[in-house]
Amino acid sequence: MKTISVKGLKKTYKSGFLSKKSTLAVEDLSFEIEEGEIYGFLGPNGAGKTTTLLCLLGLIPYDEGKITIFGEPLFANGHLFSSIGYVPEEPALYGFLTAEEYLLHSALLRGVSKERIKITVEDCLKKLELKETAKRLVRTYSKGMKQRLQIAEAILNQPKILFLDEPTRGLDPLGVKIVRNLIEELAQKGTTVFLNSHILSEVEMTCTRIGILNKGRMVWEGSPKDISKENEGHRILFRLPLGSTLADDFKKVEGSDNVYEIISASSKELFEKIDEIKFCNGEIIEVIPAKRLEDYFIEKVKGNGD
Repeated sequence: MKTISVKGLKKTYKSGFLSKKSTLAVEDLSFEIEEGEIYGFLGPNGAGKTTTLLCLLGLIPYDEGKITIFGEPLFANGHLFSSIGYVPEEPALYGFLTAEEYLLHSALLRGVSKERIKITVEDCLKKLELKETAKRLVRTYSKGMKQRLQIAEAILNQPKILFLDEPTRGLDPLGVKIVRNLIEELAQKGTTVFLNSHILSEVEMTCTRIGILNKGRMVWEGSPKDISKENEGHRILFRLPLGSTLADDFKKVEGSDNVYEIISASSKELFEKIDEIKFCNGEIIEVIPAKRLEDYFIEKVKGNGD
């Protein structure tokens, strides 16, 4: 089932109050997202990502095109918005409340039944690992804790679509893992996740499909697996025993003492190279795709005339 469908979206901004000039933010943008997908929305600064997100949320009007949510036009049914969760880039929270009070207040506004409010809030606090600090005032929270509280608020109503704008901003590695696990859990239960992020490694690990936007247009769309299929090569990092007579046969990693690398051209060659390293009593450190999402992103953006 198509959860989100965007066809021919166009959005321009006036350059000034009296000026007749306008700036094109999004042009002829089309994409579709299936139920339960984790869709990564990428692009350089000024590509039109935030504009697209605000159009999808109905927060700003657009000039041309069509947006449907669950097969219905965006503004045709106000009840659609009760099925949506949204985490903006910058936290906007009530610092004078405790985290628990804040979520209780938000749950009421989101229409959670009085019978389920307490258990729902406790569940969301637990999922974001904020239960132990639930009685603390929000203003005493760190930036990362505020970010997790924002995400907890967004899932109070068990949304069918969750929009996340830079959700791991300000999070430490533990917080990133908590959020990643939550996203994957929600998707497994059928929630569609729209993830707007600059952290390409997280997008590559988490998303099932990715769209790359540049200058308001979609320049590439596919899955992380598609990148792997197009680029079978792998980079093998390994360590040789100090003083090994075979060290000259391999390329040393710049700045290291005894770490070397080999690039394989295919999956078959990958295993041959690994066997070769083991024969030399080498220690495998890491095997990674020769071309990752970061390389692909730069290639697609620069290839679009930037």
